[in-house]
Amino acid sequence: MLVVMEEFMKLCGLLGVQGVIDSTHLSILKPQDVFIEDYYYHKIGGYNIVAQCVVDSNKNLIDVFMGLLGSVNDSRVLLQSGSYMKVQYIGLFEIGRVFQNGFAPYLLGDKGYPLISWIMTLYKEEG
Repeated sequence: MLVVMEEFMKLCGLLGVQGVIDSTHLSILKPQDVFIEDYYYHKIGGYNIVAQCVVDSNKNLIDVFMGLLGSVNDSRVLLQSGSYMKVQYIGLFEIGRVFQNGFAPYLLGDKGYPLISWIMTLYKEEG
């Protein structure tokens, strides 16, 4: 964990970064069941399932969660993912109490993710 945090420090100047989290939509054929097809439809167009990935400082996949409906947003995907379970209930980032200059490990996520103790979301300064 310390090596990854040091590498992120060199890349972006932030202390404690353990990885980056985001989701993407994978195209699928239109479901044949008329009652569920709308749930797979995403506003970007087409029918999708969602894949959430966490990568380290070398762009290595360290966690993948996939299969939810294309209409599901990032926050909801997170809450159902193994990553969430590992951190919230097993205390993944607390193993060995690894800190970097006082910063506990966390992930970087975009505005689609909630700001919680182990996910830092970016914001756009306006004015």
